[in-house]
Amino acid sequence: MLKQMKKEIDFSKGEFMANGVKYFIDYKLSIARNREFERLQARLGFGTDFKTLHDNIGKAINLINGGKQVEGHAMLYNIYEMIAHKLEDRYDPALLICALFINKEGEDLAKYDEKLDKAKIDDWEKEGLKMNDFFAFALNLLDGFIAKWKELSQIGSNQKGKK
Repeated sequence: MLKQMKKEIDFSKGEFMANGVKYFIDYKLSIARNREFERLQARLGFGTDFKTLHDNIGKAINLINGGKQVEGHAMLYNIYEMIAHKLEDRYDPALLICALFINKEGEDLAKYDEKLDKAKIDDWEKEGLKMNDFFAFALNLLDGFIAKWKELSQIGSNQKGKK
């Protein structure tokens, strides 16, 4: 007998049900939630194994040696932050990122609440929602923010060189 397929989420609808709770998608973040998003994107974007860590540290060193100190230092800081949050015994950063943007009805959107985010993830798991949907959603959010960050970093580098 085959196990039941995991349920898919249609993010274009802007809402879904999980474990009897209605969730809404909101792309605007408060300052507190944005702070957490910045911390989590490093964990999602820089991998979770030692080979990836080694490779990314090498890339950061090459960036610094190649005259791109801002980018290299940012990469090293992100690796540092990721290691500080232990690679074991944690919720997947893609799910934690999604929990910043996917909210329960009546949730205080101005605050960041780690316990509430973990409870949301537990609801999603109990509902049998597909991890791939959350992973794709988080990466789409991450790609947009990384592109904007690179653009702003380049502008800053150009202005620094003009001094």
